[in-house]
Amino acid sequence: MHKAQKKWGQNFLHDASIIQAIIDAVPTIDSGLYLEIGPGKGALTNLLAERDAPLLAYEIDPALFRSLDAQFKNHDTVHLTQGDFLSRDVDADIEAIGASNAPVHVVANLPYYITTPIIRRCLALTHIQTLTIMVQDEVAKRLAAVPGTKDYGALTVLTQYYATIDYLFTVPPHVFNPAPKVNSAVIQLTIKEERLLDSSLEERFEAFIHQCFGQKRKTLVNNLLPYYDQAKPLLVAYFLENDLNPQSRAEALHLNHLIKIFQKFDSLEHA
Repeated sequence: MHKAQKKWGQNFLHDASIIQAIIDAVPTIDSGLYLEIGPGKGALTNLLAERDAPLLAYEIDPALFRSLDAQFKNHDTVHLTQGDFLSRDVDADIEAIGASNAPVHVVANLPYYITTPIIRRCLALTHIQTLTIMVQDEVAKRLAAVPGTKDYGALTVLTQYYATIDYLFTVPPHVFNPAPKVNSAVIQLTIKEERLLDSSLEERFEAFIHQCFGQKRKTLVNNLLPYYDQAKPLLVAYFLENDLNPQSRAEALHLNHLIKIFQKFDSLEHA
């Protein structure tokens, strides 16, 4: 019997109803492929394999990989890769199984300690359409937060720039072995077909958002003053034009407002 490895954040889902609920949330596809991160003992993998669509799965644990490899050796549509998803050339792996340019649907029960890097990596993949993932409930609420709430922050804004986010359901600790100390949640990210900025500006936009939320207790003006000489007059003018409080913090502003403010500052910096 495989013992969960703490170094890889392993918590194995064993509740059949939760497993089925996750699979039911994953889009049924006529073309494209599924990409599973950390299949573990194959709880989700078994049901995904029944859909007869190509499935590319990454397992970092060598012992679990060997078990999965034996379990799915007769499934022509299941392609297993042993290694760290974050260090793989995923586009090359997709090309190797003959699925280049196919729509990608990610499915994963993510380890808590590495959730954000994996989400960011997924958002950078080409042809990705959805992510149906289980994460720590606290993270799920941050990703799905709305302006004016305590959970709304840089991670919220940057993820919602790339995708719409649906909080699907909460998952209690007792359905895992070993049981984590906190609740989990299943969320679904649907990648936006059109983005509000040119891709050449996105790296600067990400840096700008981190500046906006640098110290959450400070107003947006005070957070940006160290970086931009014109921060106060530009922001006050923008706030007054849009019926916003000049003392607003970043957490009070919708994504669209933050994009427009970024464009004003970026045009000055890169005129």
